Amino acid sequence: MEKMSAQAASWRQRFHLMPPRGLMNDPNGLVWFDGAYHVFYQWHGDSCRHGLKSWGHYASPDLVNWRSLPPALTPEHDYESHGCYSGSALVDGDDLLLLYTGNVRLGNGERASYQCLARSTDGVRFAKRGPVLSAPPSGFTQHFRDPKVWREGDDYFMVMGAQTVQEQGTVLLYRSDTPSSWHLVGDLLPVRDNGYMCECPDFFRLNGMDMLLFCPQGRQPEGNRFQNRYPSGYVAGRADLATATFEHDAFDELDRGFDFYAPQTMLDPGGRRILFGWMGLPEEEETPTVDDGWSHCLTLPRVLEWREGRLWQQPPVELQALRGPVVAHGRHSLDGELSLPGLVGECFELECEIEPGEASRCGIDVRAGGDAFTRIEFDSANATLRLDRRASGTGASGVRTSPPLGRERLRLRVFVDCSSIEIFVNDGEQVFTARIYPPAGAEAIRFFSAGAAVLNEVRFWSMACARESAAGLEIAA
Repeated sequence: MEKMSAQAASWRQRFHLMPPRGLMNDPNGLVWFDGAYHVFYQWHGDSCRHGLKSWGHYASPDLVNWRSLPPALTPEHDYESHGCYSGSALVDGDDLLLLYTGNVRLGNGERASYQCLARSTDGVRFAKRGPVLSAPPSGFTQHFRDPKVWREGDDYFMVMGAQTVQEQGTVLLYRSDTPSSWHLVGDLLPVRDNGYMCECPDFFRLNGMDMLLFCPQGRQPEGNRFQNRYPSGYVAGRADLATATFEHDAFDELDRGFDFYAPQTMLDPGGRRILFGWMGLPEEEETPTVDDGWSHCLTLPRVLEWREGRLWQQPPVELQALRGPVVAHGRHSLDGELSLPGLVGECFELECEIEPGEASRCGIDVRAGGDAFTRIEFDSANATLRLDRRASGTGASGVRTSPPLGRERLRLRVFVDCSSIEIFVNDGEQVFTARIYPPAGAEAIRFFSAGAAVLNEVRFWSMACARESAAGLEIAA
């Protein structure tokens, strides 16, 4: 790998999964198999532009210490001539199955999509079995991809992202008694309000509720909602898989930040539903790290819970193993700007609680230095939280805003890596994810308020994981 500039090297992540080189996008095939978590991902190793995709592969026994494995799928056959696109994994007896989309460009502006199967006995080397679904059903275009499979009893089920011939997005449900022969059950989203294409569907049950995650490309913004060009979210309700009928509530976003797409989940041995997302967006290629040969990363793992009528997301307890010694501070009055001893760094976890009190606004600046800072700000008048990265550094801009929150207390858990921020608000009621590219040396943390507020207990940990055990380790693949 070519030598990086000092600035770009400082943007390589320490505790997020990222590519050894080239472009990373969708997480694929999330699964617990043979004593390890497996995370596959879309990877174009020869370029930082979207192109001929393979499946990169990481594995971990504990969601903390990851090792890079050889690519699981690379384009070899006519049915995947232009890329092994997104899909999922399924444990089938002693074997691990991958179902994925084989992408074919036909040379006349048209495309063909094949849903393909590969099988492994060791979770590392996969034997391709070819297409198991060679065409979309009548009434749908070749924008037909991203199979997510699961098993219930003796039946296999699969959801597929799809587009009607009227160019409306939806999700189709398939069923089978074998993973190599599929039959359409029906359309899970027949009432159209999902843009022109639904990508990356994921169906599961959580705390008695049926959940469908998907990415409706082309959905229009609604006030502060769906501000990203490509939103990502979920509907929840009651599904009848025998008839593909799904009574559900309104679509809601999974993440209020700038850089979140293509989430996928897995069930772990303890029964937790764990999600990873791509910390990027489709067609976003000119990230500041491109000149140094890499682009994008994945989010931290998140444990999902359904309660109080919505999805809550929290980092798993295992991530505490990444913490260095704690720096703790007790209660402080806050009126103006406040810096606390020992709170400085480029990679850290920060927990705090703020009582806005009489303040019209209050919050935290992180990765601050010179004119640069990334701002987390509570607006008391509207009871909303804003992530403001207009001064974050190279290539970053814009503001994202939460829906209304409680006004009495604001609990924040903030993870900052070398070029990202993830904010878990009020125990995971809302989440903000964004890439940031601060200048070297921007490591200060400061609290602020306009008016009298109270900063309750603050806890801070440097995330000083060793490079040889970090996800960002540069491994030749």
